[in-house]
Amino acid sequence: MTALLDHTLPRSLAGAILAVMVLGLPCAGAWAAPSETFYARVGIHEIGHARLAALQAHPGLRWWIEVDDQLLVLTDAATVETLERDVDIERLDLPVEPGRLRLVVRGHQEDLAAMAVDVLARGGRHAVIQARHDGEIAMPDHGHDDSESAHVDMQLLPFRAGTVLARQVANDPPRTFGVDPAIEALVDEADAQRWFADVQSLTGFNRWTHSPGVLDARDWLVEQFEAMPGLTVTTPSFDVDGTTAYNVIATLPGSVRPNEWYILGAHYDSRAETSAQSQVASPGAEDNASGCAAVLEQARIFTANPPEATMLFVCFSGEEQGLWGSVDHVAGLQASGDDTKVRGVLNMDMISYTSDADLDCLIGSRPEFPDILDRFVEAAGAYTALRVVTSLTMCCSDHVPYLNAGLATVVAASNDWFQYPHYHRSTDTAPNVSLVQAEQVLRMNVAAVAGMVGAGSSTLIFANGFESGDLGGWSAP
Repeated sequence: MTALLDHTLPRSLAGAILAVMVLGLPCAGAWAAPSETFYARVGIHEIGHARLAALQAHPGLRWWIEVDDQLLVLTDAATVETLERDVDIERLDLPVEPGRLRLVVRGHQEDLAAMAVDVLARGGRHAVIQARHDGEIAMPDHGHDDSESAHVDMQLLPFRAGTVLARQVANDPPRTFGVDPAIEALVDEADAQRWFADVQSLTGFNRWTHSPGVLDARDWLVEQFEAMPGLTVTTPSFDVDGTTAYNVIATLPGSVRPNEWYILGAHYDSRAETSAQSQVASPGAEDNASGCAAVLEQARIFTANPPEATMLFVCFSGEEQGLWGSVDHVAGLQASGDDTKVRGVLNMDMISYTSDADLDCLIGSRPEFPDILDRFVEAAGAYTALRVVTSLTMCCSDHVPYLNAGLATVVAASNDWFQYPHYHRSTDTAPNVSLVQAEQVLRMNVAAVAGMVGAGSSTLIFANGFESGDLGGWSAP
C-alpha cells in the first residue's frame, strides 16, 4: 500500500534521470529553461508504478496532485511539449492563483457546480478546486434546517503539493494475487439478487431519522437478523435533536476467539433534498440501502459459516444528521471497555452506483492503518473484477468515529459517487443501483473479512505471502 505523500516535488538530478529512463524523455527537454507556468492535467489511467513515479519526479513539474486517473501539475510549455510525446496532457486555461487552491473530499459535482470555484481535477470523492475570488469559500446550501445541516457532506483541506488524494491500485507497485478455494466458496455465496431484494424492501420505508417510517425499517431489520441462526439482536437508542433513534446490532459470537471483535456496518437512515421533502419520501436506495443490504447479505453468509472471532453486524441510524449512530456505538464500546476487543471495522456507504461499464470501488482509511487497506486490495485482486482506488483522506461517513477512536477501519464506497444524480433526492430509488457493481463489492468484502474472522479456511488466503495468519493488521497500534 502506497502511503499518503505529504511533501513538495523533488527536482533532483536523480529525478531527471528516472524520467529519461522510464518515459524515454530527451535530456534537453527535461532541462529546458523556466518559462511561464500554468496548470495542466496529465492522464495517468493504469500507466503503472514506474511511469507514474517518473512523471512525479520530472524536474519540469513545479508540483503535482494525484487524483485517481489524473495528475494535476503546475508546469510550463517546454515541459508539456516534452511530456505529450508519451502521455496525454491538457493545459488548463485558468489563472494560476496558488493561494486560492483547496483540496476537496466528498465533493459532489452538483455541489461544486453551485460554488464560485473552478474544478481543476476530480476523481472519485476527491477534487482540486480554485476559488474565483479571494476569501473564504462558501459551502453549498442544501436547504436543510439547522439540525439537518449538522451533517457535513464535503470537507475542504488546505492545498499541499505532492498529495495523493486517490490512487489507482493499478499504479501501485506490481503484486501477485492468489485464490484460496475455501475462501472462494464463501465468496461465491454472495447473492446479488437477494441483496437487491433487501434494497427494494428498505426503499419501501421512509427512513429519514425524524420520520415514523424509520422505526418500521428498524423493526424490519430486526426481523431479518432474528431469522438468521446464532445472532443476538439489540436496538440501543440515542437522541438526535429531540428524536429517539435506534441502531440495530446483531452479534455473532466467535467459536474460538470470542474476545476478538470485527464490526461490519452501514447506515440505514436516508434523506431527500430538504427536510420538508424528507418527511414525504426518503427512499435512499444507493444512500444507503445499498450498504445496509450488504450488511444483511454478509450476515447470512457468516451465520451459515460460523467464524472463529466475534462479528457485530451494525445498521446505524442518524448518519445523515451527523454520524450519530456510529458516534453512539463507539462511545458505548469505550464506556464498557469493549473497544479493546475490536480488531477491525468495515463501513459500507453507497456501494452500488456506477456511471459506466467501469466497475470501480473506492477503499479508504488513514495513513496509520495501511494494512487494512491492503487486505481489501488483495481480496479485490484475487476474487473480483473491480478497479480499485484507494484513499487515505476519506471523510464524512460512519467509519470516522472508529478511526477517531484509534480503531483499524476501512470504508468501501462507489468511486463514481460524485456523479450520482439522485444523491440526497427523493428519486434515489432501487432501479438506479447496479447489481453487478454490488456483487463485486460484496465478493471483495466477504473475501477480506473471511480470512480475518477465521471463516471458510485456515490456510493462507493470498499466494504472495502477505497473509501470515497474524490478525494484527486489523489491530489498533
